[in-house]
Amino acid sequence: GTTRNIKIDTTAPSISSIKAISANGSYKEGAQILLMLTFSEDVKLASSVSVTGSNLALEFTHKNNSAYVKTSATTLSGAKSILFTYTVASGDNTNPLALNKISTSLETSYFTDEAGNPLSAWEIPSGNSLGKTIIIDTIKPNAPSISGAWGSDSVVLDDNGTSFTVNNIESGASVEYSLDGGSSWLNYSSGSTVSLSNNGKYRITARQTDAAGNTSDNAQIQEIVVDKGY
Repeated sequence: GTTRNIKIDTTAPSISSIKAISANGSYKEGAQILLMLTFSEDVKLASSVSVTGSNLALEFTHKNNSAYVKTSATTLSGAKSILFTYTVASGDNTNPLALNKISTSLETSYFTDEAGNPLSAWEIPSGNSLGKTIIIDTIKPNAPSISGAWGSDSVVLDDNGTSFTVNNIESGASVEYSLDGGSSWLNYSSGSTVSLSNNGKYRITARQTDAAGNTSDNAQIQEIVVDKGY
């Protein structure tokens, strides 16, 4: 006789996790963050249906212009996963990134397992964590300030020259300073003192870039002349 292997499956597939693939960190406008939804088992999509960012998206807890922010692109990734892409827009800000719900117009019956059981529900699993700490920051930091040892003088005659520090630095920001009004830049170490020991005219300014990559306006230029004499 003929032997047949028959598997009885009455368990509906479900969503087992939604995780961030992109690395921990801060992201600015234009950055793309990838997230992966994983099903409990392989599923197949009805042939008459396509998945797009407009009919299936992840909705986050933060808003922009009073509307919840969502992922913008959705693609199937094998038989068990869906890949979502979130492109950060101007005005998006949150710490940390967190999910609100799955936003979709697709019926659960469009996704079935091998036995034909439809997806149980479009629900974020209880206790789900993105698994990463992702910060959305589209706000540029304030311009730093220059504190010069020359006070109100515009000409320094001291034989030792003069110096300055850069202040009002945002935590975690990288700082640069310029001695020529912003034509060229040098790295600044927070809390350090920059010495100006050579004769010449200086146009001093500074800028800072936060952890997400947003760069401030330049600090107000301070012009001085160092003339130590001989």
